[in-house]
Amino acid sequence: MENVLNILQPALIILLAISIFVIRYNLGYPFNFNMCVIGISKYAPFYKNGIGFKAKIASGYVIQKIKTKEFNNINFKLNTDIEKGDIHIYLFDKDKNVICRFHNENSEKPLKVNSNEAYYLKIIYTKMKGEFDLSYKLS
Repeated sequence: MENVLNILQPALIILLAISIFVIRYNLGYPFNFNMCVIGISKYAPFYKNGIGFKAKIASGYVIQKIKTKEFNNINFKLNTDIEKGDIHIYLFDKDKNVICRFHNENSEKPLKVNSNEAYYLKIIYTKMKGEFDLSYKLS
């Protein structure tokens, strides 16, 4: 019996970790997938209404699920100070159609959306040096 528990324990820990990631993603918290990143995240992992960080060099992407609930507007605000590299930001609907996109510019974009829908924010950065700050507000 003890051998069975020793075998099952790592599997249960992995299953618990995956469950936490899935629950957090469904609640709208961002997930960051980095390659060769040296940076400092601006937001705590429990902050849902923005993504941003400062990096010496970073490549990767961030995904976040946005649930509109009873809201009909999303107001995006992007501030960038990128010395090198690129950053591309896309907002997809549930059918994976691009609704809105940003590229390396400082801007504000109000967007009319359907209430009670899920949207997906994807930020792709390649060999980025500098910082960016994307925040959004549902109204």
